[in-house]
Amino acid sequence: IQTDLMAYTSSGGWSAWSDVQHHQNKLSLVYVNFPNRYQTTYDDTSIKKDDRFARIQLARYFNPDSKMKHVFYGLNIEYHWRKLLEDGNADEILKDHNWQLGAFFGLDWQPWSQKNGLNHFSIISWIGFKYKQEYYKEEPLFQNTGSVYKVQEPLQGAIGINISYTLFKK
Repeated sequence: IQTDLMAYTSSGGWSAWSDVQHHQNKLSLVYVNFPNRYQTTYDDTSIKKDDRFARIQLARYFNPDSKMKHVFYGLNIEYHWRKLLEDGNADEILKDHNWQLGAFFGLDWQPWSQKNGLNHFSIISWIGFKYKQEYYKEEPLFQNTGSVYKVQEPLQGAIGINISYTLFKK
């Protein structure tokens, strides 16, 4: 069971994760509902971006016998469904989709090492970048009002903190 706190603290946001780990390899399947993703854009333009995405994440931990056994690196593949809504323009909703690829590097910190229920708890911090494949060349334009949604750069940095609790652990 895992959730990513930094990204989904907005009102109504949530994520569902499923992780499987075998030795040093970890596979995660993720679904995220992320309403009003860029609050600052909304404050400037009154355009709200609702984003949903599915992610496949592959991670590899360093050798379990080394001092870096809690350090990992990996790749994400994400498919995004997005809606753009503008205040006062309920008749027009812009929709699009895109693929994003990303790489990351992180640390899986387990503060309690004693053999009890708390040793299944970990705090995972990570840093990485994403490359977004756009399916349109121009910035989305609302025909009714003439408002333009500024497209994000295709290469973006990303950080996160996940809180995780492992249900089954050998």
